[in-house]
Amino acid sequence: MSGKTKQTHRCWACGDEQETPRIPRGWKKTAGGLLCKSCRGTESRNFVYGITLSKNRPMANEQTALEQVRLAHRYRDDLTKAELDRRAAADETLCQLRPDLAAMTKQAAALVGDIDEARRELNKRKSDARSRRVQCPERDRLKEFQSQLRELRAKIKAARTEAFAAPDVRVMLDGVEDAHAKRLKKMRSESGLYWANYLVIEAAMRGARRGAPPTFRRFDGGGKVAVQLQGGLTVADALAGCDTRFRLEVQRTMPNGRQYASASVRVGTQEDGRAPVFATAPVVLHRPLPEKGVIKWAFGEARRVASHRRWKLRITVESRRDSWARAGAARGGAVAIDVGWRMVDGGLRVAYWIGDDGREGEWVIAHRDLSRWSKVDELRSIRDHMLDDAKELLASWTDQHGEPGWMVEWRQGRDLGPVRLWRSAANLALLVHEWRQHLDGPDGNGAAEMHRQLEGWRVENGTRKNGKPRYSYGGWQKQDKHLWEWECHARAKALAWRDDLYRRLVADLRQKYRTAAIEKVDWSKLQEQPGDMDVKGQEVVRTYRRIAAVGRLVALVNEGFAAHSTVGPEHTTRQCADCGHRQDVGGERVVTCEQCGGKEDQDRRAARNLLAGFAAGAAGDAAAARA
Repeated sequence: MSGKTKQTHRCWACGDEQETPRIPRGWKKTAGGLLCKSCRGTESRNFVYGITLSKNRPMANEQTALEQVRLAHRYRDDLTKAELDRRAAADETLCQLRPDLAAMTKQAAALVGDIDEARRELNKRKSDARSRRVQCPERDRLKEFQSQLRELRAKIKAARTEAFAAPDVRVMLDGVEDAHAKRLKKMRSESGLYWANYLVIEAAMRGARRGAPPTFRRFDGGGKVAVQLQGGLTVADALAGCDTRFRLEVQRTMPNGRQYASASVRVGTQEDGRAPVFATAPVVLHRPLPEKGVIKWAFGEARRVASHRRWKLRITVESRRDSWARAGAARGGAVAIDVGWRMVDGGLRVAYWIGDDGREGEWVIAHRDLSRWSKVDELRSIRDHMLDDAKELLASWTDQHGEPGWMVEWRQGRDLGPVRLWRSAANLALLVHEWRQHLDGPDGNGAAEMHRQLEGWRVENGTRKNGKPRYSYGGWQKQDKHLWEWECHARAKALAWRDDLYRRLVADLRQKYRTAAIEKVDWSKLQEQPGDMDVKGQEVVRTYRRIAAVGRLVALVNEGFAAHSTVGPEHTTRQCADCGHRQDVGGERVVTCEQCGGKEDQDRRAARNLLAGFAAGAAGDAAAARA
């Protein structure tokens, strides 16, 4: 018998205690303390809080945080360039060692050019006929080229697989990989990023070695700074405000439970190499963090809304799975939710649900709420008309006086065509901004007046009721910027309202059922539109699809329910839920069964079939467990 003194080991999650000389078998040591064997099953969740910045309450070291955001974007682009170069070097090595593979690759590139040319000719035929369904030789030729390309790519894939297994090729490719690894190591050391930030970028680019080549992304000023809490940081220690990586100090607690705090995320180290540099900002904690949770990551996320920058705090917390049970959540029952948008009498239906207790209902965005997106489209339309007028004004001036030399060089440097063909308001805004540098000298052709009309200085336009002067912006740029700000913020408010609506609907259903059954669907296929639909119909489909955002709804359902299951989508709409007869259904909302004569809403039928499929699957799992 061992002579070691027994110690009392207590699980911080459930309170279970054991007296053993050492840590009990199966227990785990964490930042929050010991976890027993039954409590080791943990789950991570994200808590997102709004950061409220103002002139009186700015973010400390915001410029340092923004510099890390900019460097992180540059580092991602560098990694993208390195991966593209690695692929090019590997392909070049393969082609040198396998001439037959090089010939097939060259043939595939030629076929891609033929396909692009055939597609342009087909699109021209469609445009001339003003129809999407045109029977012409170009369509058959395009299909033939695509078939040849598929066969050739299959041969190339087989040849590459065989070449990669060859010893002589592996030796050469190992040299390419070694050079790539040294390049990545050097890029990391020269990135200038705080270590947690380059870890986030490298994790995001980890899948770039497989699949389609990575692409460069435009920098819009948004991004995130991160800090990893190695080993974890308990919520209590974070609230104590003594950690050198992340701090969360509560300053005021309201009667409704909302807390106003100060969050500090480490974004660097001072010149002495030890003292931390924190980006500190006021944050509103609208829901508390779990008392026994362990913080793994903290992020300060910046997002651009028009010309403004909005920050959010995201905290990744790990805790026991059973500790995530929400207050008032049901302990049993299942509900089937058929997700998909459809116009009904009350508005835009986004889902129909049926519970195993016989209750059912639908989730609808009312007609009055659809106007939130109508306002965004209206502002977009006004901006488009204003852009057309401004382009015509500028084009008429250049037709009369000739286009200045600097303007020609500026257009050619940006690979832009004539002004009348521009589709982006940003290009015209950049031109107006560049024009300021060329206003010196005599103005014999009215260039200054033309610039003033485009840019639009503030001019007095009458008086208000209180006697103060009324100002208006007569130029295109000032008006367009104002409408752009309005449009972007209106869109952001509409999206936030929709997410809040979906969360409230999920929360209401969560109090009645524990498990949600959802159809397993490839949501990308919902982006496809019928080929025979006219232009107006396509626009309506895009608008309602954008408003419904069924993919976002599914994500919130999976996040909100304690358990969720997916059911195969086979015949959920075609099969009658009463007699099992299958038939093709059209676009009508109410379907009549050809066998039993029953009439039923398509979405209700799909929800009933989903619930039956989930019940059958649960029964099968139970039988397998008993066996």
